[in-house]
Amino acid sequence: MTKQTKKKNTGDRRYEPGKHRDYDHVYNRLSESSPILSKESRQRDHLNFTMFTDRKSVEVELVKQVGNSGSGYYLFQGHTQPSYVLIAENALADIHQQFKDWQQQRIREGKAYEPEKEWPKTMHQKRLELEARCDVKHMEANVLRQEWERLKAEEVKEKKKESIRRFPRLANQDISYSKSGIPFVGNTESPFYKMPLLEYTKMTNKWKKEHPGRRRVKPEQLPKWPENSKTIDQVEDELLEKRMKTG
Repeated sequence: MTKQTKKKNTGDRRYEPGKHRDYDHVYNRLSESSPILSKESRQRDHLNFTMFTDRKSVEVELVKQVGNSGSGYYLFQGHTQPSYVLIAENALADIHQQFKDWQQQRIREGKAYEPEKEWPKTMHQKRLELEARCDVKHMEANVLRQEWERLKAEEVKEKKKESIRRFPRLANQDISYSKSGIPFVGNTESPFYKMPLLEYTKMTNKWKKEHPGRRRVKPEQLPKWPENSKTIDQVEDELLEKRMKTG
C-alpha cells in the first residue's frame, strides 16, 4: 500500500507532503508544537525557553532524545529511562509486529494462502501516525546535535580570542606537562600549542622588547613560531634517544 523512501533516521519526511493525510497531520502537529523545532513553541513554554542558551542545556536535552552516547537509554533520578527516539522506534516496531501477527492469523483462519501485503485500514493509519512521530523525534535529535556543534564552535572561537587577548601571558590552565615533567603550552586553541615553556618564554621576552607597552594584540600581530623552536614532542623524542644511547 505504501512505498517509503530510503532515507532513514534523519528526521526528514519519509513521504512527500499530500501523499498520506494521516502522516501529514501528525508530522505537522508535532513539529509545530515541538519546543525544539518551533521557536514560537519555546516562547509559549517558559520552561523550555532557555533550552538553547548554552551547550550544557542542549546536551541534557539531547541525552533525553537519544540516550547517553546514543545508547538509547539515560539515567534519571537513579533510574534507567528509554530515550524519546527509542520509545518512538519501539512503538513503530510494535505496529509492524502486529501486522505480521495479523498476516499469520489470516492464514490460520483460512482467509489467505500467503501473507497479505495490504495493511488493514485502522492499522495502516496507526502506522502512519507512528512513523510521523518517529521522524519528528529524529528531527529534534538532529537539530539538537547541530545546535550543540554550533555552540561548541563558538566556544572554540572564544577560547582562541581569549588566548590572543592574554598574549603574552599564560594562565595556569594553559600550561601542561610532558611525560618528563617539562612544561609546555597545553592550550589547544593557542597558536603556540605544544611549544615548550622554555621556548615560549624566549620568544615572548624578545617580542616584548620589540613591542614595549603593547597591551592588546591582534591575530596578525602575533609573533611567528620561531624557526628553530621545537615542539614538546620533538623535545621528548630527543630526550628518549639520549637516554637510550646512555643506557
